[in-house]
Amino acid sequence: MLLKYAAYYLVRPFRIFGVPYRMILGIMFGMSLLMIPISIG
Repeated sequence: MLLKYAAYYLVRPFRIFGVPYRMILGIMFGMSLLMIPISIG
C-alpha cells in the first residue's frame, strides 16, 4: 500500500515536465529486480 503512494508521488512531478515517467519507472523496476538476486547471492 505504501509503495503505491510512493510510486504515485514519484510519478506526479515527472508528468508536469512531460518526462516519459513510465520508461523511467520501468528502468528503475528492472534495476531493482536485477539487484534482488545480487543481494541474495
